[in-house]
Amino acid sequence: MKRETADNKKAGSESEKKGSSGFMPIRNRRLFEGVVEQLTDSIVKGNHKPGDRLPTEKELGQTFGVGRPAIREALRVLENAGLVFVRPGAGGGAFVKDIGSGDLLSSFETIIRVNKLHIGQVFEALLVFEKVVLPLVFERIEAEDIRRLEACLSAAREAIENKTPEPRNLEFYMVLAEASRNPLLIVITGVLIDIVRKYLSRLRISFERKQQVLRVHEMVLTNIKAKKYDEAISIVERQFKEHAILLSKAGITEG
Repeated sequence: MKRETADNKKAGSESEKKGSSGFMPIRNRRLFEGVVEQLTDSIVKGNHKPGDRLPTEKELGQTFGVGRPAIREALRVLENAGLVFVRPGAGGGAFVKDIGSGDLLSSFETIIRVNKLHIGQVFEALLVFEKVVLPLVFERIEAEDIRRLEACLSAAREAIENKTPEPRNLEFYMVLAEASRNPLLIVITGVLIDIVRKYLSRLRISFERKQQVLRVHEMVLTNIKAKKYDEAISIVERQFKEHAILLSKAGITEG
């Protein structure tokens, strides 16, 4: 009973420490890190939505009980993380950023350019995500997903017949990712596919090669329909490893 009372007192004490904003004074750590943590949590929870202007540096300093240098450092960290953007001048300040896949794409491309990665390595990364995605697809795939995959195959087949240079086979993997019903995997797979598409646009991929990829996708879908999941994963793995080897020999890097 005493413990329960003590817990209640602690909860009441913590509640009293919070201001009307819901934030708490920072204690016992590098000051700006505590500010970053609480502002990030507030943005993630939707308390501050895209486009919202955060309180001024002075107001944030008073709320958190820290000086302006700690607030400026925290805002710099949040800006580098892509959570806020700072607008100078009258009417300016720190605003919550509308975060989208474009930010992730830009970050991935920067990593690729700095490390001078080649397309084979990007394909290897995409394979890892496909191997994570596929088990979820097998659990969650619905009839509409099957129809969309069939439509992807038809579109790729038509593009090859019409000698359309743009690669259409990659869309098959995007639909597979969407069938996983996992938003994070969908976003990351989409970003990797966009990067691969940019690489491929700089290569001369033969239509014979595209036809071979299409046949592989047809086999994958056949095995998915038959619930032969091990076979489907094995086919995807072989294809991606082959792509990685062939495209690495092309020697295309960024940077």
